[in-house]
Amino acid sequence: MNAIAAVTFSLDIDAFDDPNNKFVESFTGCFNGSLGFNLMMAFPNILKYLPFVEYPPKKIDNYFVQFSRSLLEKRRKQIRNPEELDFLDSWLESQKANPKLTDDLLISQMIIFLITGFETSAYALTFAMYLFATHPQMQEKAYRDVIENISDPDNVTFEDYHKMKYLEAAIWETLRLYPMDFVTDRVT
Repeated sequence: MNAIAAVTFSLDIDAFDDPNNKFVESFTGCFNGSLGFNLMMAFPNILKYLPFVEYPPKKIDNYFVQFSRSLLEKRRKQIRNPEELDFLDSWLESQKANPKLTDDLLISQMIIFLITGFETSAYALTFAMYLFATHPQMQEKAYRDVIENISDPDNVTFEDYHKMKYLEAAIWETLRLYPMDFVTDRVT
């Protein structure tokens, strides 16, 4: 969640050190195994026929809409360093060029980006850890790849990641074996 918020909105939400963070609480509330979430995962198009099931919960939905709206307003007033631009900056630039791109559409995009990034990253890491646990020799090779290619353990750089060829191959193999887009809607 920290990485998704940082890359998308340049936010440091501190999900690990502050579990009572309102952002973290609201976000994880979307995935807490509620009836609405379980129904949506099992039967994506059924919620519109069940008015008594609320997903996402209004309280959480309202929080994210309000949070996103205030972030949009704040970002429009900021002058940003061109080297530190994120997805939100790109969306705001697109909005200037295309007036049909309303704030509501941007907010929807922001929320979808968070949800899909969080879910797919969590699943990918879970399956990668499973594969490493069931194949200790691969885990050892990946570990050696990381140790040999990190120049400073306290400051891992983007260049360091590019040197880790075995780890990258392991991630790609995980995605091949366990694709992240596993929900398919059927529309008749």
